[in-house]
Amino acid sequence: LNLVASHEEFEKWALEENPQDPQVSSVELCMAHTNRQLLKEQRAMKEQLKGLEASVAQLQGQVKEKETLIRERQKALSNAQSQLKQFSDEESIVRRFERDEVLKGFNLAAVVAKEGIKPDGTMDPENEKCQKAVIKGLAIQRDRYKQQITGLERDNRRLQGQVQ
Repeated sequence: LNLVASHEEFEKWALEENPQDPQVSSVELCMAHTNRQLLKEQRAMKEQLKGLEASVAQLQGQVKEKETLIRERQKALSNAQSQLKQFSDEESIVRRFERDEVLKGFNLAAVVAKEGIKPDGTMDPENEKCQKAVIKGLAIQRDRYKQQITGLERDNRRLQGQVQ
């Protein structure tokens, strides 16, 4: 606070304060000087406080902007998660449909094979062609699924390597 001053300075201030009474005590001079210094410091601190309050208001505005941005990103994340779940559900439906189609194909082959056999145990040549076509179609479908499984296993190993 810079309260230290010499006796001459106090007398000079006393004459400035009250020129009619130069016999002001040094305690009164010291108190007057201290009061002046304290008032000066108080004004400086008030100005500093105003600056700090403005900074706080600015920071609060930035916090509100960040909170708004966070809410928007959380909403986008939630939407993306629901889309992923929907995609996953659709994917499982497609897989179930494909599996059902394979089972239908095997059932069809069994029906054709069963109907193609005469009671005496021989096979109708026309039905034999149909059976062979169904079996060939199923073999092609089986090979396609094997390729898909191989590709999925390869992708799975690659993704597991990336995770590690």
